[in-house]
Amino acid sequence: MKQKDLITFFSLLVSIHSFIGPDVLAEPVIKDKSEVIGTWLLEATAIRKDGKKTPERGKWVFSEDGNLTTTSFYKFSGLSGQAGTLTERFEIKDGGLVGERSGTFKLVEKQGNEMILKGPFGYYFFKKE
Repeated sequence: MKQKDLITFFSLLVSIHSFIGPDVLAEPVIKDKSEVIGTWLLEATAIRKDGKKTPERGKWVFSEDGNLTTTSFYKFSGLSGQAGTLTERFEIKDGGLVGERSGTFKLVEKQGNEMILKGPFGYYFFKKE
């Protein structure tokens, strides 16, 4: 590529970036607890965001006091079909959600009453109750 072509190319990139703004290219983040407070129904999980989803019947309740209560139904044990509940502390750190036991979850997408988090074991698809 000629030097003139390179200069034109980079000028075009700078123009596009200035026009659409840096926020469009940024990863989504959770700014504070108020964005997740409430009850979220865990509808599915998947290894990849666009992969095959496994239906779930979980409930995650984020409280203003920093508690996260998760209720899930055990599918792979003698407790099949029974609910198990776990309560832990959570915080928002570096734009993600950190549970003291469950690990770190990064926001992938949040639109209206739907949210997708990426956690230690894949993607979690939620709908706000």
